[in-house]
Amino acid sequence: MKSNDLNNGSVLLINESDLNQMVKIWNDFPEFFTSPGRTHTLETLKTWFQNRHQDYHDYYGYFSTNKLLGFMIIRNPSDALWIKMLAVDRSFQRNGIGRSLVDFIIRCNYSEDYNVKRISLQEKQHRLHKHRILPIYTECLIKNTNGLKFFQRLGFKIKKIDQIEGEILLQYQENCINSE
Repeated sequence: MKSNDLNNGSVLLINESDLNQMVKIWNDFPEFFTSPGRTHTLETLKTWFQNRHQDYHDYYGYFSTNKLLGFMIIRNPSDALWIKMLAVDRSFQRNGIGRSLVDFIIRCNYSEDYNVKRISLQEKQHRLHKHRILPIYTECLIKNTNGLKFFQRLGFKIKKIDQIEGEILLQYQENCINSE
């Protein structure tokens, strides 16, 4: 796949049929931005996926020509949006896929008219209520300096550093995106 083909990709909700591709990306690089190294089998990921609405989780993927190239898991309780997992296929890193996934959630949060394909149950419920902007958070491992820089370039600011858990809590700040 050529890198200019990636510009034609789309962010969509992940379906159960996409989990084979997702588990490959996950296990190829289990210590991504927000994870301490957990791997999955298809069965364990299916269990997580089937129980996702109990924990207010939605799974989004970046697809190009029906191939999943990256994914993120969003936790969407009523008071905030949390980017819980974010990973991009190693072969396609540094092509703007991670940025596209994060930008997608930011646009969905800040625009009541943004069109979401394969819209989630939480998003449908959210849109039924008066539109309100929710804070967007993520956590990054302290040792993951690339992940920290990535989120900071996208407008996330450090809120808290937890030395015991080895994590940094970041919050998105509108109008703080670096163009590096």
